[in-house]
Amino acid sequence: MVARRSRASSHHTHTYTRTHVHAPPLPPSPPPPPHTSRYGGGTDAEKDAKYKTYFEGDPDTNVEAVAPKWFAFYETMLVRSKTPFLGGSGDVSMADFLLYDLLDNHEGQQPDRTRALLLPQDGVSRFPALVAWRARIASRPNIAAYLASPNRRKR
Repeated sequence: MVARRSRASSHHTHTYTRTHVHAPPLPPSPPPPPHTSRYGGGTDAEKDAKYKTYFEGDPDTNVEAVAPKWFAFYETMLVRSKTPFLGGSGDVSMADFLLYDLLDNHEGQQPDRTRALLLPQDGVSRFPALVAWRARIASRPNIAAYLASPNRRKR
């Protein structure tokens, strides 16, 4: 579509005239790739291998685990905060809700690996401030109601 602009000389108004430009039709879209798993993009075994590397690393390829580094980063932020909240504010902030959602998604997709990282079997967490903070956020009335509701995605 092309717009032409003309200005009437007797007053200060603008008049726009639109003319249509006809473009050739687009070719049909190719069919989507076949999904090999429930969530697409690789087999479940391939995804599990990626999650294993993300949470535990891969000594065969010398790839370090990523999740423990991020959990340690958030642990440090919470320890340094002068308040019980992630952003150091006097009340819960968007940063707290976003981190809570991130951890909740980790647990939803990889419950055993997330729990093993946050609460190992020996009961001594490498991330005590993160575990305590998460419990505090989960105990907030609206969050607790959501976690107990049927609207929450099934685990």
